[in-house]
Amino acid sequence: MTEFLPPQAIDGNRQVIPNVFEPGTTKKVTSAGTSVQSTVYAADTIVDIVGDADCYYEFGTDPTALSASTSGYLPSKNGMQKLVRAGHKIAIIGTVNVYITAQT
Repeated sequence: MTEFLPPQAIDGNRQVIPNVFEPGTTKKVTSAGTSVQSTVYAADTIVDIVGDADCYYEFGTDPTALSASTSGYLPSKNGMQKLVRAGHKIAIIGTVNVYITAQT
């Protein structure tokens, strides 16, 4: 029997950050085919990201997501866990609602 393990966040040193967090505030980001940014994160934050349709994403201080292989791909309804650095945002593109939940 194979057990399902939740995705693990990776820090800047490529070390696994354990999943010992509680769900916090959820932000909804909606894109209608153009790149849209989340609000800025004040501190390094582990987030769970899930979309209701296929989309692409980017992280950065002023990111622009592209519908191409240069941006990360997020399949519909498949969540992932990522680290967002302080002062950074998440950009999303697609026809999608993306829910970003901070872990505390």
